[in-house]
Amino acid sequence: MRLIINRELMLRPIELQDATAVLELILDNEQHLKQWLPWVVKPFTIHTVLSYIEMSDRKRLQQTGYEFVIIHNKKICGIIGLQHIDWENRKANIGYWIGKSSEGKGIILRSADAVVRMAFQDLKLNRIEMFCAEKNVKSRAVPERLSFRIEGILRQNEWLYDHYVNHVVYGLLRSEFNQAHKLLNFSDDF
Repeated sequence: MRLIINRELMLRPIELQDATAVLELILDNEQHLKQWLPWVVKPFTIHTVLSYIEMSDRKRLQQTGYEFVIIHNKKICGIIGLQHIDWENRKANIGYWIGKSSEGKGIILRSADAVVRMAFQDLKLNRIEMFCAEKNVKSRAVPERLSFRIEGILRQNEWLYDHYVNHVVYGLLRSEFNQAHKLLNFSDDF
């Protein structure tokens, strides 16, 4: 299940062979990622990443989630996932992170768009959610550009090292997707 976005950008399921590259990306971006992601406090080792990849494989086999490496110019620059798939209610959420040097290039926006298309068109889901820290303006721009609607604020929803952060809940319905997708116009140029 590869998602080819353009000649420079693609998503593919994370594999055991990606462990070293993902570990290096996390370690090189620790301070950048730590600003918004609570899981960065773990002491990351190759075993931590291998465990994550094995868990991702189990989720894929059980069809409860799909984790993709984001590959830009043949190099892994981040992770995006369709997570917590609820088949009874036909919904899931999208989570993502990217290395600092790859920010601001539209990589996450295009990647999220590809995952949304896969979720609605291939998996026939009805609802996609994204949860973003209220003050994480860069992350919030992704669902907003993809025509997700703000559905509320979850107050003090996550403990982030020494304080709670609020999350903005974004949602997009399958019935809204086709109209919203027509309005998007991505250039293939970065």
